[in-house]
Amino acid sequence: MNTLNSVNKMRPNMKTSPAQSSVKNERKAIITISILSIIAVISIFNRNTFSSPPQDIAQLETSSRLPANVSLGTTNLEDSVAKELSVKGLDSQAHLGQDPSKVEQLTFGFLEGKYSVRLKNGKLNGLELSHGSDQPKLMPKLESFIADNKEILPVPFESIHQTQNIQVNQENVQKFSLMGAARHQLAEVEFHLDRLGRLISMKINSQL
Repeated sequence: MNTLNSVNKMRPNMKTSPAQSSVKNERKAIITISILSIIAVISIFNRNTFSSPPQDIAQLETSSRLPANVSLGTTNLEDSVAKELSVKGLDSQAHLGQDPSKVEQLTFGFLEGKYSVRLKNGKLNGLELSHGSDQPKLMPKLESFIADNKEILPVPFESIHQTQNIQVNQENVQKFSLMGAARHQLAEVEFHLDRLGRLISMKINSQL
């Protein structure tokens, strides 16, 4: 028995002290908090990634093909202002946001912005194909063109009579008289067309 007691006294005390237990608990708490933090970060990342609205496919394709510094052209506002500046004699007041005038309808509608427009006292005085325009407007019915734009012509005529149709230097020159109520000539309209019947220029002589 004395020998057994001696052996027991020689064994180290295997019981854990309160300080050691506290350290272990703190380590477990830190590990648990770290794991929960990682899970929370992953959850937030996945939610933000999959909940973001899808981007338009065409926009993605365009942005992937074009470098950031490539200009895509002018805006609609810039195009509209540029067209207005091409009209000679128009008032400097901006017409954006208002209904287009008859002159603007003619210039940017029927003539598609291809011609410079000359005005005199607010009335149409002439047209000329703008420099750089290689697609003149086809004009098969000149009398109809005059009648359709009666409101912006310089004289209040009653009828239209053609007085000339000749070829001059590979151009077709046609003239029309604008007649008053008493069959008096009030003005003359002269058209110059190319060999395909496309408008090159027009001028109006109202000083008769």
